[in-house]
Amino acid sequence: SNLFENLGFTYIGPVNGHSVEDLTEALSVAKILSRPCVVHVFTIKGKGLRSAEENPGEYHAVAPAGAGTAQESYSEVFGRELERLGKADSRICAITAAMKYATGLNFFKNSCPARFFDTGIAEQHSVTFAAGLAVEGMLPVFAVYSTFLQRGFDQMIHDCATERTHVVFAVDRAGFVGEDGETHQGIFDVPMFRAVPGAVVYSPAGYEELRSCLRRALYDESGVVCVRYPKGAQGAALPPARDFSHTGRRSDVLAVGYGRISAELSAAAAEAGADMLRLVKVSPVPEAALEIAMGYRRVVFFEEGSLCGGAAEGFGAALCERKFRGSFEAVGVRGQFVPAATTQQQLEMFGLDRRSMVNRLMG
Repeated sequence: SNLFENLGFTYIGPVNGHSVEDLTEALSVAKILSRPCVVHVFTIKGKGLRSAEENPGEYHAVAPAGAGTAQESYSEVFGRELERLGKADSRICAITAAMKYATGLNFFKNSCPARFFDTGIAEQHSVTFAAGLAVEGMLPVFAVYSTFLQRGFDQMIHDCATERTHVVFAVDRAGFVGEDGETHQGIFDVPMFRAVPGAVVYSPAGYEELRSCLRRALYDESGVVCVRYPKGAQGAALPPARDFSHTGRRSDVLAVGYGRISAELSAAAAEAGADMLRLVKVSPVPEAALEIAMGYRRVVFFEEGSLCGGAAEGFGAALCERKFRGSFEAVGVRGQFVPAATTQQQLEMFGLDRRSMVNRLMG
């Protein structure tokens, strides 16, 4: 007898997942049963590759053989900066839900092992655990993929926000993640945090801003703070800004955006003859940024994420409250999931590539 049988399931296993014959036999038996069945399969990650078998965590996601040396990524920049800060401040703790290498926390673990915690695949517990650390005077940072943080939304509200605990969420893979799959697209984190009273959201557009935003999240803010950044490497760099930057006073059209698409949006705005407002602090929107937007005839907000509950919706509502007399448009993911494709293809699907943004601004 085991747990599954006590719950009324027929249990088959454990089955060697590397044996086609054993798998075929187990699944054939399960197929002919006329009742609920659990087939328990075990495998060895990286089987046949000694380095992967000995260190499976490092092989969570790898490039094809011969792909060359990987560029420095947002995840690595975050991880190294948190390591640097952790060496200097014994209150800083790092938490991962079984994603040490993928989120860049391996650097922190190597330098500050006593303050590194891997909760396993348990995002809900990770958030509550972070809240507990914060209550005890620590500075917890939970590094997590955007899509996986959705599992801990309840704990974010009830264990962190309502208790006014200071927890920093380092939200990796924010925005489009290409061919990782429909379920992994990081398009809902901004709507989630915007729904939480008092939460602050930073969305840096480059490595230097990421470092700055992480420091500000730890030392300048209180309560729930999110620092979100995309998968992969930094593209064209823009001059770092604090809460926002405003370029130009040559047009009555204003392009607004944040995060990864900022550099392409800047180029598109220049080509279309529009001005640009780039947000670093996405929520709450800086009052000075709204005052700038109030002076334009037409405002177009480009967002690499869900428009329902997103930053564009909040920006438009804030303009409306201030009796904005111009037109407001939002471009992004509207009422659908994002299919697997290359990141560039996904940007084109939702009008967030340079050519589409130019056409929209000139339309």
